[in-house]
Amino acid sequence: MTIAGRVLVDRLHVWTWRKEELCVLCGEEEESGSHFFFECKVAWKVWCICNKWVGEVIVYHWDARSHFAQFYLGWTSQRINSYWGCMWIVVVGEIWKQRNLVIFENGRIDYYEIFTLTKLKAWSWLTSKVKDVSFTYVQWCMDPKTCLKTIKK
Repeated sequence: MTIAGRVLVDRLHVWTWRKEELCVLCGEEEESGSHFFFECKVAWKVWCICNKWVGEVIVYHWDARSHFAQFYLGWTSQRINSYWGCMWIVVVGEIWKQRNLVIFENGRIDYYEIFTLTKLKAWSWLTSKVKDVSFTYVQWCMDPKTCLKTIKK
């Protein structure tokens, strides 16, 4: 099961083995799945940057299923939103990877790096899996809304 799948079914504890209880990213709260991916100030910044990037104003729940359900672009079709959902999966995965970088490689916390990697991986997935996607990575970074609109419905 992927990290996003574990988050959605609340099975993060299966991968958590640390004795420390504070969040690795903020060091302020207990590291629960809800806190770590949605409430933590570092994770929250990543979600806010993502919303700003695509031009959306969204108020999210801290429950994973509700958060995923709200990760929806109101101006487009359900099909395009299913592609946009890959962005949610990638954000969750990159937040988890940042955690592992801090724990296992003594890395530093960088929410812009998380978001930059998220954009790259989402673009890579879209261009390799979705037929008729022809926008470049630069176009994706500069105007994701227009890029998503070019995907045939």
